[in-house]
Parts: sequence; structure tokens; C-alpha cells
Amino acid sequence: MNRFKFANLVCVLALAAATSIWPADGVQAEDAEGIVQQRKALAHRQRRIIYNNDGDDAMRAAKAGLTDGLTFVTGGDLREDFLRSRTSALVNTHVDTISYCTTAIGLTFHHATKVGHFLDKETFEGCISQDLIEQYGVDTLGVQIEFCRQNGLEIFWSLRMNDRHDSYPAGSRRWTYGLSPFKRDHPEYLFGVPEDWNKYGKHSPRRLWSGLDFSFPEVREHIFRLIQEVCEGYDIDGVEMDFFRHPPYFPPGLDDQPAGPEHLDMMTGLVRRIRRMADEVGTRRGRPILLAPRVPITAELSRFHGLDVEQWLKEGLVDLVIAGHGNGRYRPMSMIGQAVELGHQYNVPVYASLANKFYYPWVYLLLKTWPPSIQAWRGASMSAWGAGADGIYTFNVWDPNHPSFREIGDPDVIAGLDKIYGVDHFSSISGPPSYRYDDTLTMKLKEGQGVSVDLRVGSDVHSETVSELWLRVHLTGTTGKEEITIKLNDVGLPPASFVRGSVYTGKDRPGGHWLEWRLESSQIRIGANKVQVMLNKRDPSTQEPILLNGLLFHVRHQGS
Repeated sequence: MNRFKFANLVCVLALAAATSIWPADGVQAEDAEGIVQQRKALAHRQRRIIYNNDGDDAMRAAKAGLTDGLTFVTGGDLREDFLRSRTSALVNTHVDTISYCTTAIGLTFHHATKVGHFLDKETFEGCISQDLIEQYGVDTLGVQIEFCRQNGLEIFWSLRMNDRHDSYPAGSRRWTYGLSPFKRDHPEYLFGVPEDWNKYGKHSPRRLWSGLDFSFPEVREHIFRLIQEVCEGYDIDGVEMDFFRHPPYFPPGLDDQPAGPEHLDMMTGLVRRIRRMADEVGTRRGRPILLAPRVPITAELSRFHGLDVEQWLKEGLVDLVIAGHGNGRYRPMSMIGQAVELGHQYNVPVYASLANKFYYPWVYLLLKTWPPSIQAWRGASMSAWGAGADGIYTFNVWDPNHPSFREIGDPDVIAGLDKIYGVDHFSSISGPPSYRYDDTLTMKLKEGQGVSVDLRVGSDVHSETVSELWLRVHLTGTTGKEEITIKLNDVGLPPASFVRGSVYTGKDRPGGHWLEWRLESSQIRIGANKVQVMLNKRDPSTQEPILLNGLLFHVRHQGS
């Protein structure tokens, strides 16, 4: 063995010692070295867009004509109908990787599992997986794998690490399957009891009572066996460990308290076992299995939930990181740069997670002239690319014909297209970060005091093709007689007229006003821009709280 190869082997064995990734019985050390080097190389392959499919396409529509984007109507070849509903149209788009989730609910799955609970027709008649097996000899996951192999796409299996949709009372959602045998037979592993649904408030972590307590070794063992079964039984390229579904993982999180050091060690131990097993399987088959955790956007928030992402990176346990949004909750997307910086410190790619309706805080602020949501997708993606993200990950985007799949995977494509940048969270989120997200959608203004928020924009704001730049600030509780001062990057903007703006009003979404400015490109920075809002004087005729709840920046291009 030459000196260079020996040095590489020493490095690999040192990594194995740190992570317990020792060669399996019958596997040579050089083979283990090779698989580690292969997966390091594959970790950096091009993934413009990772498309997460939550697997609801495994369900038939209840009746013809029911096409809500979640299910499909069968009328011809079952396999082709299944693929057509969410997958076929992704060919020749920016989607390079499909991450297919077979979690139906809780620990019930529609891949042919023996470790978990298989969603057969007896459990739920509308699930097609058993029909696929009977007609074609392959389940839903197998069909997705075959499709990806035929079309040159990478295929991951996505596991929701602690799915708690089985907490919902029967009849309150589209489908009800009940608890899986593992949960039903071991109520001591669960965070609560069904009565907790009505006992606790809407955003209490205790309300979703069916979550698993990962402090039990039996729970961690079961999750390990689920992942092992798929790694050994399916020709997948990787496993997405979706930790966004659903924290908390340990008892302190039920009371909005951070996980303890012992909890971080427990979860890191689980990830080590999964890494070792995946490398052993990859070595036997001659091709690695990548591990991709989907985690909160900051290392701080991940640790709060017992996820020591930085330790995973230090030990080389994961190959890529998916960080960011989960249906508008948690930390603002403007913080994606922190996740990118951490991952790149360890030479690990980082993907910006954008969930469908990530622009939820803006929805009720829309004017009748509001452009299509594709402009918001472009803006958020351009911000992520500008922050150094290695690609975009989409969650709960069910329509494979959505124009974003042909645009947002390439910053050069969207650079000359109209887009909207926005602030998705306003407060500093200094309190417990688990489920306290509603208060982050607004920021209260007090007379004589100002507030400051960051607005991230991409490089296109300085393009020669830009025709218009508009900054729009939305306030609620206003009468239009207030005196407001706005500063952009510490420079005051001229006074603006109050414009009535909210289309939707209601008890929880009060009406309000827009303030609008047309800007020059010289006023905007690429990256973070500081916007300060000062309430100098309020209208004495009302004592309604005045809230900042919308800040949008429109970029319009010539000919777009």
C-alpha cells in the first residue's frame, strides 16, 4: 500500500473510531474506506431542487372529481395514474432528487414494512400500495425508485422521525388510521393520552399527545430498525431523517424547556448507529447510502430539541443538511446563512427548506393586484442562493407542474424575473422556540419608539434590467392619521401616504394600511437590509395596538 493510500486509510479509520463506524463482519477495511470516500463525493453532486413528496399520492380520491392536490382519481393504469399525480411531470425540471415519504400517519407506512405498521386495504381501503403489490409486485416506494432510475433522478426515502398526526381525534382530518401497534401496545413510550388534545391549548406541545419519547432506548431502537429495513430492502440513494416532523423528542420540550446534555447524547448515539448501519449496507452493495437530516434553521434551535447537528457534522455522521422552514413556523428564513456557514465549515452541503405557503404571514395582506405566488418563491430562493445555499428543498408542494420547479433551482434563471422578497417573522423570538410562533408574525409599535427588522434580497436588485423597486410596509390598528418614520439602512425615507390595503379582515386578522415607496437600486444592499419603523405619534382617537405585520419588497424587470 503506498504512503498516500495508507494516509487516507488512517483518516478513515480515525473517523470510524470517532463515530463507531467500524467495518461489518466480512467487510474489508479498504472497502469501508472506499464507501466513505464515495459518499463524500456523492454528497456534493448537483441537487438544484430536492422535491419532498409527503406520500399522500398513495391515497385514492374518495370520489371522481375530488382533485385537491392531495389525492388522485384512478381511471387507467394504476401505476401510471399514481406517478402522474405528483411525479411524472418533474422530468426535465430543476428537480434532481425526489425524497419520498411513506409515512401515512404516526408509525403507519405505505411501503411494505414488517417493522412498522403497513397501511393495507383492511386498515384503509383508499391506499393503493397493496393494489400495486398485487398488480405489479412493487409498492409505492418501489414505484418511485423505478421511476427515478429510469429518468436519471436521485431517490431518497424520507422518514418523519416523530410524526404525531395520529394525535388528531377521529374524523377531524381527511383520514384516520388510529395508532400503530407499537404505539398502541406501549402507551408508556408516548408523551400523553388522547384527553390531552382537549386539555391543552392549540399551540401547546402537549396537545399532540402521540409523540414518542426518545429517552426510551426502545423507541430509538424501533426508529433504527425502521431505517435499517429500508436501507437493506430498497435500492435508495439516501435517507432523509425529517426531524421537523415533529419536535419535541424529549420530555423537557413539552414544557418549552431545552433538552438536556443527556438527551443530545441519546440522539447523537442513534444517528451514529444509523450512520454505521448505512455504511455497512453501502459497502455490501458497493454504493453508499447518504444521510440527510432536515432540521431547524439554527444550531441553537436544533439543540433545544435535542438535535446536536454540529456534533453530527464534526463526526462526519451526515452527508448533507436540509435547514429552514416548516409551514411558516420557527425562525425566519433570513437566518439560512447561519446554517450554510456551519455546514460549509465541515464541507457539508446545506439546502434551504421552503415549505408550501412559507409566505403565510403575507397572505391576508394581499391587494387585489397581488401577483402570483411564484414571485414569492423566486424571492425566497434568490435569497437562499445569495446566502450560499447549495440548493433548494421544497416541502408540501404537491403540484409537479408548479412553475417553481422550472425556475428556482438556478439563480441565473430567476435573476431577470419579477420577484417579491419579504420578512416572514418579525420578533427576535427570544422566548421558548418550540411552538410559540404566532407572536413572531407581528411586532408591536409603541409611541416614541422604533423597531428594526432585516430584509434579505438577492443580487438581481442591481441588474440593468430592473424597471421598478417598491418597498411596502403594512401596519394594523392604524386610522391613517398616525405619524410614522421609516428608515432603510439608516437613511430616512420620504413621508408616504397611508393606503388601505387588507383584502381579508376579521377578528384575528385586523384591517390596516400600507405605506409604499418607489426606490432606487442604490438604496438597497445585496443581502441584509435594515428597515426601521418608528411610531412618532399615534391618533389619540383610538387605543388599538399598532402592529407591524407586513414588509415586502417588489423587484420588477423589463419584459418579465
